[in-house]
Amino acid sequence: GITQLTKENAKLVSAEILDQSRGLKAAIQQLRINGCTDTQISFESDADMDGNYNEVAENYNNAGAPTNYTCHVFHQKGGALSHVTNWLYQGTNPITGVGTDPGTAAGTELVAMFPITNVEDCLAINKQFDIADISAFPPHDTGGALTMFNGTYGFGAILGDEGAGLSGKQAGCFRVGAAGTTYYFYQVLIAR
Repeated sequence: GITQLTKENAKLVSAEILDQSRGLKAAIQQLRINGCTDTQISFESDADMDGNYNEVAENYNNAGAPTNYTCHVFHQKGGALSHVTNWLYQGTNPITGVGTDPGTAAGTELVAMFPITNVEDCLAINKQFDIADISAFPPHDTGGALTMFNGTYGFGAILGDEGAGLSGKQAGCFRVGAAGTTYYFYQVLIAR
């Protein structure tokens, strides 16, 4: 019945999100192999289709990115990915058990986040990463500052320091707050 359709739809949605996150991670790795530092990586896209990826008006303006676009994830000369809407890229949240000390900006990961619309999709994603649900809900965390990455790292709330399940996980889905109805998938792109 309907429950089975919901579970099947959740599997399809989670598979699509995971495919996109793997593509992002692979593009970042290729940029690093090609000589881009983590602070040169740009998530700018040509949202207004004017051919310019370095506009202040565009999201994710990274003044430290090379002007030849070789460190732009969404440019043919860089990561060559097609821009997908709704992804958020930030460098303000360290994740407990990933990278180095999560107590400073130096221990903050470069993370892609995607808003998840329902709990079933979040739980289906977590199943892929062996993250246990808690009373039919994903792990909760109040972390997840959504500051656009512009080449600099900051220090925000720590992911994985509340509840069980997220500590040490490079990817997963969490509920914002213990009683929240907002969910985010996250994927570490660079552990620091």
